[in-house]
Amino acid sequence: MENESDYLKVSCFADIDYKSMLQDYYNHFHCRAVEVKTNYKRLESFKVVFNQLDLPHLMGWEKVTRKRANASKIISLINNDKFTLENTRKHSNFNNIKNRMLNYNFIHEIFIDQSIEVCVMTSDMNPNPL
Repeated sequence: MENESDYLKVSCFADIDYKSMLQDYYNHFHCRAVEVKTNYKRLESFKVVFNQLDLPHLMGWEKVTRKRANASKIISLINNDKFTLENTRKHSNFNNIKNRMLNYNFIHEIFIDQSIEVCVMTSDMNPNPL
């Protein structure tokens, strides 16, 4: 992905704005793909394809809707200013999703800035079923 640093910065709770996050994700990720290379011989690379319908799930917004809404419905509510931080922050599940939103820029750091090299290791990787 291109190297852009003009994306939305979410550094603190006051920076969280669903509509801005949705627009930023659309501008920088939607309909784009990135190839991730690994050092695992059975999976040398894989492709990550981004779609704006992924963001509501990544942020956990479905957990703070009154009725279980799908991603398209949540996006529509956000675009119509009916699903906002202000009207969801008192939801009983809000604390369960707050850190997801505070870490929104993690995807920028990995896929745009490439400032993070990710290594996932677990003690139960041997034998790997892949």
